[in-house]
Amino acid sequence: MARIFNMMLGYRRGGVERMAAVYHRMLAAEGHDVTTIGHPQGWVRDLLPEGADFIGAAPLSAYDPRLNAALRRHVREARPDIILAHSNRAQSYAVRLDGVLRVAVQHNFRLKKRIRRLDGLIAVSPEIGEAVRRRFGTVAVEVVPNALDITPVAERPPRRKPIVIGAIGRLHGAKGFDVLIRALATPGLASRDWRLVVGGEGPELGALQSLAKRLGLADRITFSGWISDVSGFFSAIDLYVMPSRLEPFGLTLIEALAAAVPTVVTDTSGTRDIVRGREVALVVPLEDPEATGLAIRRLIEDEALAVRLGEAGRRYAASAYGPQTIGPVLSAVVGRFLASSVPIRVSAA
Repeated sequence: MARIFNMMLGYRRGGVERMAAVYHRMLAAEGHDVTTIGHPQGWVRDLLPEGADFIGAAPLSAYDPRLNAALRRHVREARPDIILAHSNRAQSYAVRLDGVLRVAVQHNFRLKKRIRRLDGLIAVSPEIGEAVRRRFGTVAVEVVPNALDITPVAERPPRRKPIVIGAIGRLHGAKGFDVLIRALATPGLASRDWRLVVGGEGPELGALQSLAKRLGLADRITFSGWISDVSGFFSAIDLYVMPSRLEPFGLTLIEALAAAVPTVVTDTSGTRDIVRGREVALVVPLEDPEATGLAIRRLIEDEALAVRLGEAGRRYAASAYGPQTIGPVLSAVVGRFLASSVPIRVSAA
């Protein structure tokens, strides 16, 4: 088994941080010796199992030479076989390390030139993998979908009155929450008995609140801030809508499916790979409040369809995206990198 450094240097709470912690748990379960390197006060550390090996690393700037020196020392002392670098910041330090395979874990389409200086890349979706191949044809690319710790759900509770629609994610334009609010203002939905709960933080909060007020929906929409209990969030809603304009993977889509919540999702590159050819969600075009509104109405009016989609989604998510499925795939990918790659020699200090 391999000695692995799993590096995620971000401080904030988000999907990439969650996946770094999931990587640690999956690889440890597969028998690897895993140490996560992360911010000592960051969220990743809080998500790791009790007693997990952890090295604190807090960058003081975009590039911190003292941290670079410390990471080089850790590599010399621990002699890991491979570094898995989540996020651009972790990649920027990984390229400066010698004597170890450096593999990026690419969670989005923000591709940096430094990828050429790494020994390989794990893409979380086929679309990201293809984008990397087009831009950096010589980089060895493997595709490993994200995984979630999926707990089997009990039977869904009866629908609430008013029906509760949920959405969750960073309050950013790419997530399309403004499209969802406009969909709820369409004639067929504005007169219905519903309320919307939006979970998450981000720069668009004020604009979204203003939009809800302008459309006369402010008293029916709750912006609940950061959601720490994600499973509780999904158990407290009746329908889920993911109106993203851009979605590299679709982590919350998997969470909604796993919770058996009937779902409306936009046709993005990341979500398309999850739902393609499977009757697990209603798929609508990007930037289309009318189509989104019609899909929401359909799930409100056809409860049998909603239940059928929820059950199909639950079965699919548990079988395809649980750690018991993705863990062995990830372990095999690590093994292939170790078997076929030679570390690129670095000259940067």
